[in-house]
Amino acid sequence: MCRKPTYEELEEKVKILEKESIEHKRAEEALRESKERYALATRAAMVGVWDWNVQTGKFYLDPNVKAILGYGDEEIPNDLDVWATYVHPDDKQAVMEAFQAHLEGKTPEFVFEHRMLHKEGSVRWILARGTAMRDAQGNAVRVVGADADITLRKRTERALTRRLDYENMVTDISTQAISIDDIAKFQDDCLEIMGKTLDVSRIYIFEHCHETDTMYNTFEWVASGITPQKDNLQGIPSRALPWWVDMMKNDKIINYKDIEGIPGEKEKKILRPQGIESILVVPLFVQGEYHGFIGFDECRNKRAWLVEDVELLRTISQII
Repeated sequence: MCRKPTYEELEEKVKILEKESIEHKRAEEALRESKERYALATRAAMVGVWDWNVQTGKFYLDPNVKAILGYGDEEIPNDLDVWATYVHPDDKQAVMEAFQAHLEGKTPEFVFEHRMLHKEGSVRWILARGTAMRDAQGNAVRVVGADADITLRKRTERALTRRLDYENMVTDISTQAISIDDIAKFQDDCLEIMGKTLDVSRIYIFEHCHETDTMYNTFEWVASGITPQKDNLQGIPSRALPWWVDMMKNDKIINYKDIEGIPGEKEKKILRPQGIESILVVPLFVQGEYHGFIGFDECRNKRAWLVEDVELLRTISQII
């Protein structure tokens, strides 16, 4: 016959259960806080994880990965084929080839930098890392990894590279300017160096004839696929571009990411047929007298010129 526990024994058991309950709640709270800290850390670092079961095809995308591209968790399904559609078209083949090489065991880890399309139409640079878990035969059965937003880092790298290229361009042009045998060839060479370094659609030099108050496109360089305009822009009277000429004579730079923002209507009527999206124009002065201008057209996209770039181009215009 079992002995009934005493009141003291029951009280002790209750205390033990209460203690275990408190410890359990503390553990749950610690786990919850840990998960929250992880979520905050990954969001702050713009990092999200993904998991693909090769055998079942089941694919999981952490909400943070979707957030990198500006989407909510429910806006993109957890489907590998769907996710692949957000990879930039120019990078898609290279990404797939690198991923396939890791699946086949040719690389110890899948590591790749590529672009993805943001919800707002912009581009994000992503560092994708993944590692395959394999069976006894070495076949990949599952791949887990993470995507990190490295857009800022890529922009910084490009800015540093561009600055170095620009400085080398100034040095090159300055060196050529020291001993000029053929001024026309020097001008052509300068425009080609600038065009290729700046990756712009069209560069030109206009000279202003003060006797007739007209302008002439004397030198021009165009990128591949861009239509030359030199033959169409000769003997233009100043009255045809009143706002433009006033800006140049007063040593003011014309810098518009979108030519539709230019206040001069006459100017826009001349620029539109040339397919110009963005424009930068720097006045040229010789011995303190207005001589003309050097212009940079972008016909492929809308381009914003940085202040430091504009100042650098003004320096080059003085050399020219």
